[in-house]
Formats: sequence, structure tokens, C-alpha cells
Amino acid sequence: MRRAYGLDPLPRASNWFLSNVFFEATVEWEDDRLGGIVSPRVFEAIQKTPPHFLYDYLMNTPEAVRAAAVKRFSEDSEKLRKRVEARRTRDADVSLSMRRRIYSANLVVDDLKLISGFISRAGLPTTNENEVLRKCARKLIAESPSYLIERELTLKLEAQSREIEENDFRDMQAFCAVIAYADIVVAENHFSNLAQQAGLDKMFKTRITTRLAALLGELGSSTVEVSS
Repeated sequence: MRRAYGLDPLPRASNWFLSNVFFEATVEWEDDRLGGIVSPRVFEAIQKTPPHFLYDYLMNTPEAVRAAAVKRFSEDSEKLRKRVEARRTRDADVSLSMRRRIYSANLVVDDLKLISGFISRAGLPTTNENEVLRKCARKLIAESPSYLIERELTLKLEAQSREIEENDFRDMQAFCAVIAYADIVVAENHFSNLAQQAGLDKMFKTRITTRLAALLGELGSSTVEVSS
């Protein structure tokens, strides 16, 4: 957004996209949608000993809470899956370029509240959302890695003949998070192939492989950080 107005980016730490707070894999601490669920004192404690809090969350969350969260994810995934399948049927004869434009528009519409927050914090010469979106909407999708990756993976996924599955949404979340920032991604065949077909590995200079053992064999005794 700032680049569209000829402004320099806001200063960030060199590894701004990394967090040692486990829940920030889902929602950023500064996101208003948290709504005070996590207090500043708890957040500070998590920052001091993130492994302890992650382990506690994984091992000591009551089974009823875990089951409710899984059920809610499955229910929401099914609603999304039906929307996707309906769109696939509706747009079956639409050209790829038009489907790309349609999905870009859907991404903006679905995230309007989040994007509005970006607009208010970007220090632009205007805070008129309609004006900013008219100027920036296309670039916002094309130049924001997570949006671009989701769009291109979705186009490849929807072009297949098989039905969308719940686990596809989990894989999509992971790939949108890591492809743009990791040097190496180790994942299962399906989404690895989709990402390579979309050219995302070349676009972000990220190696995508399905064979961790072979990778380590190539590197020998070298040290490597692997995201999966």
C-alpha cells in the first residue's frame, strides 16, 4: 500500500515474519480480533518461555476443548469446501485469467476487515478505504506473498478432477505461511506438486521436496534449518 503511494516501507526487524509465540501461527498478537483474550502479562510470559507454554498447550489442554476446536474447524472447513465446489462448478468454463481475477476479488472481499486495519496503520495520505482499494487492490494480491500463494495454489487445486478434502485446507495454511520465507520446505506429494506446477518454488527461490532423508544425505554433515 505504501509503495503504491510512493512511500517507503515502515521499518521492521530483519526477521519480522518469525515469532516465538506459538499462537501467532494463527493470529498476530496485535490483531484486534483477539479482543483481549490474551492479556499483556500472559503474552509477556509466553515470550519469555515459549517452549514451556507450547508444550503445556499441547499436553494439558482438556480433551473436551481440543475436541470442540477440531469439530469447529471441521464444520467451518465443510462450509468452505461447499463454497469451493460450488465455485468450481459455476466457473468450469471460465478462462484461467478470469478465474484468477475472480479469486483475487474474493480474497479482498473475505479479508476486508483485516485489510481495513492495514489501511488505518499504513500512514497513507488518505484513510478512505474505497480510494485505497481502488488504487491498491490488484497490487495487494499480486505483491502480498500469502495472498498470491493461496490464489495460485487454489487455482491448481480447483483444476483437478477430485473433490476438495478437509486436509487440503490444513496444507494450504501451511504452504501460505512458509513458502515465501523458508529456504527449504519438506511436505507431502500432493501440495508439493501443486506448488511446483504453480511455479512458486522458482518465484520465491524456495526448494520444495518430499524426501527429507535424501535432502539430509545430500548435505552430509552440514547444518540446515528445515520448515515443514
